[in-house]
Amino acid sequence: MNYARKVLKRKGYTEQKIDEFCSDAIKMQGEPLSPTFNKKIIFDFAKFGLAAIKIAYEYAFEQLGEKYIEDKVAKLFSKELYRAVETDKNNINPSNELAKFVSFAINNLELQRILTNHREDLKTSNMDVLHTIFFIKDYNSLYCILNLFMEDTISFLIKVTENADEYKVNLPVTLVFKDGREVTF
Repeated sequence: MNYARKVLKRKGYTEQKIDEFCSDAIKMQGEPLSPTFNKKIIFDFAKFGLAAIKIAYEYAFEQLGEKYIEDKVAKLFSKELYRAVETDKNNINPSNELAKFVSFAINNLELQRILTNHREDLKTSNMDVLHTIFFIKDYNSLYCILNLFMEDTISFLIKVTENADEYKVNLPVTLVFKDGREVTF
């Protein structure tokens, strides 16, 4: 209140007015207001799925090389992504054929355990990692894991090929940091 008294005095208020103001201010003190805001958010899962496919497609091309363009799954991804670009943004609907390559919620318990351990390791390392992208191989299929914002709710499992043995590549892990840097190892 001392600061308020000084400011009001400089502004020319009388001592009586300053006392009234300070008295009223003290009466008004209490629980701080904690307003809540409601915002209706609509998630378009079709667009999320296409965004995940675009990221996985580009990552697979980058990691697997130009040979990936000829892959059956890559051709499907390319066709669907092109169709989405040419479509009215309010009417984007991936085909049923495409949907079988994307899992929006990762419901495999072993994979969830791996991702949880992965996130915990990164948190304890004190690195400012925003996203991780990596491959896992299951039989002859290669899956791209998009661990976006390090959250289960927006992580994706995308099958990028059904012919993993065609690609002689180590299974890289890419870390995307909050400042935009990327490190692949």
